[in-house]
Amino acid sequence: MQIVLPPEAEALVQHQLTSGKYNSAIDVILAAIKLLEQQQDIY
Repeated sequence: MQIVLPPEAEALVQHQLTSGKYNSAIDVILAAIKLLEQQQDIY
């Protein structure tokens, strides 16, 4: 699967990468998916 992010989302990913918390864009996206799953479990 190939995904094209809108510029705003790409900037958020870049910000997380430059913070040093994540090593790659896929790490940022996987963390976001985990948060989405947790949020759906609550509701």
